[in-house]
Amino acid sequence: TYNYTVNSVGGTTFCPENNNHTFSIIVEACPCSVTASASQIEFCEGAGNTIDLNATFLQDATYSWSDGTTEIGATQNLTGIVLPSTPGTYTYTLTATESTGVNCVSPISITVHPNPIANAGSDQALTCLNNAVTLDGSPSTTGVNYAWVGPGITSSRSIATPTANAPGTYILQVTNPTTGCVSTNDTVTVILNTVPPSAAINGNLIITPCLSNSTVLNATTNISGATYSWTGTGITGATNTSSVTVNQAGQYSVTITNPTNGCTSATNVNVTIFNPPAPSIFSDTVMCATDFNIPLDSIYSYAGGYWREQNNLGTFTPSMGIPN
Repeated sequence: TYNYTVNSVGGTTFCPENNNHTFSIIVEACPCSVTASASQIEFCEGAGNTIDLNATFLQDATYSWSDGTTEIGATQNLTGIVLPSTPGTYTYTLTATESTGVNCVSPISITVHPNPIANAGSDQALTCLNNAVTLDGSPSTTGVNYAWVGPGITSSRSIATPTANAPGTYILQVTNPTTGCVSTNDTVTVILNTVPPSAAINGNLIITPCLSNSTVLNATTNISGATYSWTGTGITGATNTSSVTVNQAGQYSVTITNPTNGCTSATNVNVTIFNPPAPSIFSDTVMCATDFNIPLDSIYSYAGGYWREQNNLGTFTPSMGIPN
């Protein structure tokens, strides 16, 4: 702003008195005509993103570019400026200084969008109870598009929770349709767990009434925490334990279940009842005092039987025991 004063001297017909007149002249700078631009203003998160910064031409001007902290260049145009990899909005400011000393400033903002995060969920298993599983994809943001890849997907591959019926590795990738940013792949493994438990029955399979009217059957398996289910006509107690008592001849079966995968195995045994036969030998025999050797001939031989003289007199050759 410049101020001027005009003095008029009086004494003339037109200006009989002296007068002072002051006026101001304001000189305004011409508006800046420089504009900053960039080769691209939106990016997805990640290392290696670069931009080119450009400025319109301004006669006899000098240029300076700043990232808000430091000067990054002093030419009209800059190329290969590396962007931060962290999501956010970054402002680059162009200052063009005219020959008159007037600074023209033009900022430009660059946005780095975050990539969505894919989460394919926990590993799962196909079992004897479940011949298919539901995959559980959960992204970090809503409104994303899903893309699953895997060997046994039986439903849509573009939903968060598809169904799969085959073991293998399943890959999930999600895309933000607004920004176009894509997640890093995440994987989930589906295993096949259908191995049945082992099953065996041991115990005395013969009931001998003269010794006991029942026998105990024991089921064994290689699975801890297995469940049992017995069937048979002579079970006298509970049928859901590893051991049962039976008092009748017949077939007894046990089904063993692995509670982890629901797989089962079954086995059976046959229990018999043994009634020992009544021994029978030949008729009474008279012997002479000089003849002490009498052959005894049992009509029925049974392992475990033995000879005995009822009055405990005399000896046996061979000694008392199982006869030939």
